[in-house]
This record gives sequence, C-alpha cells and structure tokens, in this order.
Amino acid sequence: MHGLLPTRAAILTGKYPARLHLTDWIPGHERPRAKLRIPEWTQYLPREEVTVAEVLKGAGYATASIGKWHLGGREFWPESQGFDVNKGDASEGSRRATSLPTRSRRSRMAPPASI
Repeated sequence: MHGLLPTRAAILTGKYPARLHLTDWIPGHERPRAKLRIPEWTQYLPREEVTVAEVLKGAGYATASIGKWHLGGREFWPESQGFDVNKGDASEGSRRATSLPTRSRRSRMAPPASI
C-alpha cells in the first residue's frame, strides 16, 4: 500500500511523484536510527496541482472519486481537487461507501421490469 500514494498522485496530475514532492506514504515514517535522513516531502496533494478531474470538468464531464483517496487531510479531499462526487472514505479507504449490495440484499430487490 505504501507505494500506491505517490502513484495515485502521479496518475491524477500527470506528474512524477518526485516533481510533486510526494514520495512516501502519508503520514510517512520516522526512522531515528536510519543512516540516511528522510528528505522534506509533501504529505498531501496540493490544491494548486491540476488534476485530471479538473481538466475533464472543464470540458463538461461530471467527475467522481470512488474508493481510497489518502492524499491529505479533509482540506485536500477529492471535492477540493475537482471531483463532483466522492464515494468512499477519503482517509481510511472504507468499504462501506463503495461496496456492492450483498447477495441477500440483491435477492430482495424487485426483478427488472420487462419492456
């Protein structure tokens, strides 16, 4: 999971993680006995970065973020990055908001109306 956060930011912006200074999982780690120091890095996707959602929205598309976000605190959630809808927990990746109905719930649904 740790390598996914920089990749997610890169896909959303079209920039390499190093250009975003987002090169570790959020909130990162501290290793006081490490031989190398951890460099300064960004622990969120800056709102100034243009995301694919903002570009698509500008072209008239509706946008949605579904699933994990993990790119910063509440002020950096998908809604502030150009997404119209956010389904899924922006910080924890909760399945509650993104799960499909279970088999038992599906069986109680009415069958589709015939045409």
